[in-house]
Amino acid sequence: METRMKRLVTIALTLVTLSLVAPTPASAKAGIGVLGGIMAPRANRQSYEPTVTGAYFVDLPIFASFHLSPYAEAYRLVPADGDGSGSYATDLGIGFNFVVRTTPLKPFAGFTVGTTPIFDELRLDVGFQAGVYWKIIANFSLVFLGRYNVALSDGNNFKRLHGLAGVKFDL
Repeated sequence: METRMKRLVTIALTLVTLSLVAPTPASAKAGIGVLGGIMAPRANRQSYEPTVTGAYFVDLPIFASFHLSPYAEAYRLVPADGDGSGSYATDLGIGFNFVVRTTPLKPFAGFTVGTTPIFDELRLDVGFQAGVYWKIIANFSLVFLGRYNVALSDGNNFKRLHGLAGVKFDL
């Protein structure tokens, strides 16, 4: 498990490093955004209640149709059969998004890789996401995003389905 995690993290860091030296189109602008929504967690051995989640992200266009999107998302895990008390977790990751450049809607899809500290264990987190940027005015867009992540672990993978909406400001 550790070897696979090291390989995936190495690949992700290599892609990020290569993207930093790639040319950026003059018409594409970096952006920053905030999201809120609902997350439905599930593990192999335990069920959890759906929970409110909040996130922020940065949108970095590398090419006209390829963007890197580092993100952080915080939420609370409450076991379905528990007393209502839970633990907090924060996902840190990066999305590799392919964007369809249309106006005013810009649909995108991609994959994510990152880390998730769950139950006092730092886990590799992989998944995919799809959504749309809806430009309202020059530097302001609404964002709708669906994401499915799996925090990998030996025998008890932790799966999460996210439904998020928010705003993005182009810089």
